[in-house]
Amino acid sequence: MAIGNGYNDRFIIMDASCIMNLYASRRIEDILASIPKAYIAEYYTQQEVSVQDLTPIVKNGLLTPTNILAGDEEIELVNYAATAGNDSLAATCAIGINRGWAIATDDGMAARLLSQGTFQHQIISTPDIIKLWIDTTVPTRVQIRDVLLNIQSASKYLPPKGHLLQQWWRDFTRM
Repeated sequence: MAIGNGYNDRFIIMDASCIMNLYASRRIEDILASIPKAYIAEYYTQQEVSVQDLTPIVKNGLLTPTNILAGDEEIELVNYAATAGNDSLAATCAIGINRGWAIATDDGMAARLLSQGTFQHQIISTPDIIKLWIDTTVPTRVQIRDVLLNIQSASKYLPPKGHLLQQWWRDFTRM
């Protein structure tokens, strides 16, 4: 499955912002089933999304918790935590960078931090994930609209100005 520019699309590490948005969609299981293998930074992300019970999603194999490995990942965790001020986001970035995984975040600061690095990292967001779900499963226009409106309503998320899928999102939510 190709996402964006086709960086390492076999694995995606998701931060809490994406997990919460997908949870708000009320179709998180369907969406996660349509994308490559999804991971979360176990301790850090689960602490941040503790309001939502991720247990059934993890048990069904749709989301796999993973931990920071000793060495480079620990160093990156400390570096990103100092800059981002958010352990969950720092853990997600450290894992994605060191394992060559796509990083799913809706956090603007994370995207800026990752794009300034010396490495090339594929950064995807909730709209990218929803678009992949649509392309893979071909839901109805009403189902798509409902998912987007659920995310907007429950998470207060809209694609930021300049996002490549901002107009696409608006078109679906206006139908």
